[in-house]
Amino acid sequence: MKTILIVEDNEDSLTLLELLLSATYNVLSASSVKKAKNIISEVNNIDLLLTDYSFPDGMALDIIRETNCPNKRILLTGHSHVFTSKKFDACLIKPVEPDRLLEIINAILSSS
Repeated sequence: MKTILIVEDNEDSLTLLELLLSATYNVLSASSVKKAKNIISEVNNIDLLLTDYSFPDGMALDIIRETNCPNKRILLTGHSHVFTSKKFDACLIKPVEPDRLLEIINAILSSS
């Protein structure tokens, strides 16, 4: 089973993402950049990072720059001014339809 790390500081959004993804994937979650960094340093088999853009303690790019972050990444943000970065396989603006999110995750995880 593939492992996804969700990094989201909105508790309701985090819970919904966990419920949506846990039926198909092993889900780890963090509500801050610091917690995400700790999980990445402790867990070696994370297949995908699904992260919000900004947090009270940093940015998604801090997670990527400062850890051995998974190579497959999706940015899920409410900031419409955020543009697609080469550091992410997909950049999605919230809210995202659950079926669409699952479709994108499946496509990214099945690509080599």
